Amino acid sequence: MLGHSVWEGTATYKLQTIIDNVSKLKPSVLADINQVIVESGHEVAKKKPGET
Repeated sequence: MLGHSVWEGTATYKLQTIIDNVSKLKPSVLADINQVIVESGHEVAKKKPGET
């Protein structure tokens, strides 16, 4: 998406570059990414689904 491979090491991007690229994602893809992040956060916090 940002035009580089995993072999290029650490990269930094200007905020506008990230905004421009994220805006190209479909809402369904953003929802999927959000779900993965939430599940990972629950795993790190050792919370089970539905637990507050």
